Amino acid sequence: MSGHVSASKGKIVITGIPGVGQGGTAGDKELCIGTYTMDRTNKLADITSSCTNGWETFAVVTQGATVNAEVKWDSTATPEDCRLVDGIEITANLHVGNSEKMYEGVKLLIESLPLVGCSQDNVVTYSFTAKVNEKPPALSDV
Repeated sequence: MSGHVSASKGKIVITGIPGVGQGGTAGDKELCIGTYTMDRTNKLADITSSCTNGWETFAVVTQGATVNAEVKWDSTATPEDCRLVDGIEITANLHVGNSEKMYEGVKLLIESLPLVGCSQDNVVTYSFTAKVNEKPPALSDV
């Protein structure tokens, strides 16, 4: 499952946010993304034995993924509005660039949420790191 997805023109849509839809129902918020990456990783176990004739041999034990995103501050989609709070699980659609492809319904557990309150170009940004909390679905068409 190892791999790296990066999108500089992609978008992330947080889905099912309570109270932001019509009549106070759950709704979606799109983040103003600078870039995001999804790094898929494998944890390996050394299973070298006398049967491998001295050659190191490994097996995949667990799989996982981490998402890192750089976001431009949007007063209509603040981190709080989008439920981007460290320790909270959210569901997101990760769109890949300008293509018609996306990872839909990805469960993200927010790990950290640093905020840059004052930058040289006077643009407020924040970033977040999240662990993918269950196997992401296959890449699909929008």
